[in-house]
Amino acid sequence: MFSMISFVSFISVAAFLVTFSYTKQKKAKKESPDKKQAQNFSDWLVSGLRSFFKTSLKNRIKKINRKHLISELSITEKIIWGGLVFSFLYLFLSGFFFSLFSLRQMFGVPLLFHIVLGGLFAVFLCVCLFLSAEKFSLSLSFSFKNILFWIFMLSGLFLAGTSLCMMVPLFTYRTQLFLFELHRYSALTATLAAVLFLYTVFSNNEKRKNRG
Repeated sequence: MFSMISFVSFISVAAFLVTFSYTKQKKAKKESPDKKQAQNFSDWLVSGLRSFFKTSLKNRIKKINRKHLISELSITEKIIWGGLVFSFLYLFLSGFFFSLFSLRQMFGVPLLFHIVLGGLFAVFLCVCLFLSAEKFSLSLSFSFKNILFWIFMLSGLFLAGTSLCMMVPLFTYRTQLFLFELHRYSALTATLAAVLFLYTVFSNNEKRKNRG
């Protein structure tokens, strides 16, 4: 059941973001829909995919850096946010690979790294929450981006909490199964929130304002 829900969720979010991007671009160009709407969409999609694969990773990183001024972050901030992204990326790839493409649960070396990086993820998550809680405060702005930030943070805390609880021999077998399911759905929620959050950040046409 979880595998099916995850697959449908990923496909639905991807379809929503592609459709939303297309509609947003049409509105920006003030183009009205016509009879060739489907053809226009397919041409736009093919053109976007070609552009994506033609652009090298190095140039793409430079473009993101110019637009969002990532180079202005301190070394400490880069390490913290980079550690959060790297650890969560591994947790996502290893966790959902076994959920979607394997008949077995995670085992061996992938499980070992999953546990180790899960601990690092929890540490980086708490530090990032401490550094960014005020910036993304809902009392300052009840924006979609801020809501997604807190959904990701809360889901991440559930991820770390359920992992820790499953390692402690204080719960019954049924409770362990419940914690395992809660862990998986927390991972799904955190992943979807992260994807939508990154989209709202990187699709913003305005540059970040210089700090100070």
